[in-house]
Amino acid sequence: MKREEVLFYLSAEKIHIYLVNSKKEIIEELDTSTFFKYGEISDTIKFSEEINKIFTKNNILNGILKPNLYVLYNDVCNCDLEFLYREGLSFLSYATIKFIGITNLLRSFKEKERLILYDKNYFTLIYKGEKSKKIESLDFDPIYIGYDISDNLHYSDKNLIWETFKSHFTNL
Repeated sequence: MKREEVLFYLSAEKIHIYLVNSKKEIIEELDTSTFFKYGEISDTIKFSEEINKIFTKNNILNGILKPNLYVLYNDVCNCDLEFLYREGLSFLSYATIKFIGITNLLRSFKEKERLILYDKNYFTLIYKGEKSKKIESLDFDPIYIGYDISDNLHYSDKNLIWETFKSHFTNL
C-alpha cells in the first residue's frame, strides 16, 4: 500500500486539497478572516479547527494513515509560517511535511520579475519579496495573478497558482 500524498494550499478565500494517489480534489470557499490575515496564519487553534472540519466533512481522513503532506504557502512573510502550518495541521498525524514557497513555484514563469500575486486584500511583489495592501507607483509594468481589475496584463485563471502546484505532482 502506497502512502497517500496530500497537497494543501490555503488562500484568503479558498482551501485547496488534493489526494494524489486517490485522485480526489477538494476546493472550498472558506471564511479565513478569523485565523488568516495578510496571507499568514494568525491563530493556529482556529486554523486547525476549521481545516479539520473540512477534512471531516469530505471524509478525507478515512483510511489514510500518516500521509506525506506538501504545503504551498506564500513565503514572503513576517513570521515562521512553516512552524504555524506544522502546528495547525498536526491533527493529520502526517509522516512528513514539506513546504513549497510560492516564489519558488513562480520562478518557472516568464517575466517573473514583473509578477504580482493578489489574494483578496493584499499584493505580493514576488521578485522584490514584499507585501503591500495597495499598489501605488511601480517602476515596472506588472503582470497580475488573481487580479483582473486593472488595464495591466494579468493571468485570467484564478486558480493558476494551485493548478501549477498540482501539476508538479500529477500528469494533469
